[in-house]
Amino acid sequence: MIGSLLIVGVPLPGLAPASEYGTTIIAPFVSVAATGSPGTSVAYHGGGQFFGIDLTDDAFQTKALVALGAYINTTPVTLIRFGGLGASNYDPSTQTSFVPPPSGSGRYVAVHQQLLNLTWFKSWCLSRNPTCTWEASLPGEENNTQAAIHTAQWFHQVLGLAPTYWEFGNEPKAWTDYGINMSRWNTADNVSPTGPDYATMVNNYITAISSLYPHDHYVGIEAGCSCNALLISATAAMDAPLLSSMAYHTYPIDSGSNTSLLQFYGTLRSGTNLSGTLSRFQQNIDKSCVSKACLTIPLEVGEYQAGPHQNFSPFETTYAGAPFLAASVIQGLESNASRFNVFDSIQLMNVSALTPTFEGLLYQRIIANLTMGADYPVTISAPNVGGVFAVITKNGAHESLFVVNTNTTLGLNLSLKGGLFPFGTLGSVYGWGPWRLVPSASNGVTLASYYRIPPQGILLLNNY
Repeated sequence: MIGSLLIVGVPLPGLAPASEYGTTIIAPFVSVAATGSPGTSVAYHGGGQFFGIDLTDDAFQTKALVALGAYINTTPVTLIRFGGLGASNYDPSTQTSFVPPPSGSGRYVAVHQQLLNLTWFKSWCLSRNPTCTWEASLPGEENNTQAAIHTAQWFHQVLGLAPTYWEFGNEPKAWTDYGINMSRWNTADNVSPTGPDYATMVNNYITAISSLYPHDHYVGIEAGCSCNALLISATAAMDAPLLSSMAYHTYPIDSGSNTSLLQFYGTLRSGTNLSGTLSRFQQNIDKSCVSKACLTIPLEVGEYQAGPHQNFSPFETTYAGAPFLAASVIQGLESNASRFNVFDSIQLMNVSALTPTFEGLLYQRIIANLTMGADYPVTISAPNVGGVFAVITKNGAHESLFVVNTNTTLGLNLSLKGGLFPFGTLGSVYGWGPWRLVPSASNGVTLASYYRIPPQGILLLNNY
């Protein structure tokens, strides 16, 4: 069907208005008839800790931190990770970082700076009910059990707020100062841990800290990618019974994805997508597994954003970042990731304006309303339309249908008939299209049998 000059908000015959549409915007696009069929349940994510963020707060002043905390409280984010930058070379007990010298080569120098405002964080964390779940780092690269104990004692006894989970530094494959005290690091160092080295260090740290704090929990690795085969497999084989989970980082990228919107969305269907990298992560864990704990350990996406790492696609900060992230959430649910962390908080909230970004609005106004429970992948059939992602989630009598159309030219006339999703009953409709600044919501409305989803459109339906 062709909507040659569709006045948004006025449905074509037989079609219910999609709720993301306003009443005054003219939006021409071609729509294709679409149907959907749900599969069997592949995962369960019930009301817990699937959504997380990596908190980078060194660029935030107090006013911004207060705004950030207030924003997070309006989202489904339940886990805060202090990781990434500074995780391997920062001592929070002395607020000291060891960084390369200004010349770029030679002995690292100590820089006294507050990378993490833990005073603010403690106050905000304790203000939540229940209190926040969070993850902090032990000094893994030093391979110093006494230093790890000191860090744990500082969080427990001095700060008075121990993390829910400990990680062991960040991305160990990139370490070059393994086993060297931070005060003696040098840019000429080139010492990296082997798989058994790293796994033994993790085991030593857990054994020592657990003797003091038996209720602490551990994420076995925050791998820089799913490809760190030796580190991943060795850690799983040796330490799985002691771990709560293992995590890896992924930043989908493909040729042209930083300059072509088509290729940007194309990464969601490429070999670099979340489903593919999570599968490879599992395969690397399985290589040396000999215990049930190893084979069943929960897998986390510890960092995620449109790649490349540390030089994100410019599309990520535009509206396109919202459908990209929404589709990625669907992939994470369907692939049974135990947690999905956005890297990082700055990508969800604009530091200067103190307002949510496009991705931040997605979390605050759409994903916050997604039912969490059993996940049923949905196959959308629409001629010549690729790049459609959909999932149904169920928790008792409550259901959600979450659909993301990353096609850049074709919209969908999606029929709910044939058992895709209940209609004719009361529910809520949340939607977004690229011509609107913010998502819109209609609550307590009768769910129709058809909805139009525009190119790059997002639709969430909830029943009551």
